[in-house]
Amino acid sequence: DEKNVLRQSAEDVLEADMVTDGETHEASKIFKAQAELLKPYNVTLPREPRQLPDIGHFIKTVSNGLYTLGNNNNALKGVSLLEPSRIRAISSDVSKHLRTYNNEIVNHKHDEKEGSWKDEARHRCLKAIGSIVPHHAGNHVTCSPKYCEYLRIQRKKVCAYRTLHPEDICTDKEIIDKCMEESTTEYAGKDRFGGKLLSVNKEGQKLISKVITSRVTVKNIDSLAKIMSSNRCKNYFSALVKYSHGKRLNLAQSNSWSVICVFAAALLSNKNLVTKIMNDLGIQESM
Repeated sequence: DEKNVLRQSAEDVLEADMVTDGETHEASKIFKAQAELLKPYNVTLPREPRQLPDIGHFIKTVSNGLYTLGNNNNALKGVSLLEPSRIRAISSDVSKHLRTYNNEIVNHKHDEKEGSWKDEARHRCLKAIGSIVPHHAGNHVTCSPKYCEYLRIQRKKVCAYRTLHPEDICTDKEIIDKCMEESTTEYAGKDRFGGKLLSVNKEGQKLISKVITSRVTVKNIDSLAKIMSSNRCKNYFSALVKYSHGKRLNLAQSNSWSVICVFAAALLSNKNLVTKIMNDLGIQESM
């Protein structure tokens, strides 16, 4: 509760948001049971309860989808294709863009005109995620200098050239073409793959992109961008299993189980809890 005291089993806890590993059936059952519980009291929640995805598990589903695609398609399997390091990098990019969108939401938390900026931020995020695979394949047309090192290098070259040659009236594209080899070399020195590209054609890029864009859509991107995690819950139950006889026991049968629950939770915040308790009680460990 708000005082960090474990609730008794007789108390009801109402769920507004529930973070799950992508499985929605159990969350729906809980929400339905909760509504039935409230019905006799004519109580309504401020808003409909929501099932939110665990961001770590979601990124794992993207990664698994890419592995499956690579394993089932010989044209995408091998060096400079959908190899494990490339899949990890692509998955990391998806997470990065979702977290960038989350930061924008947090920064505009108290903005009264939510519609306009949020629509624009959502569009930027979807566009950035859509540009991931072409970016890895060396096509930076849909990239933004905000997250694309290659475009930042090109811009720097254009500025440097114009500073050195103020009388030159050539276009930015012409300058970029002149500095292409130099830009590519500099990018290779900063790129995580040393400038090596994802060597697939446009059809292959579409197949890879579809794995991502079929999972990140305009309908679910806002819930994904909340960057929710069920790790705290998992860590608690891991500690509970370690120091008791399992996570599916009825913990309300006796006070001892309540003590174990508190003990397991306390261990998560203080790794030296056992030593502290022994010292406080004057207990010495015998060899």
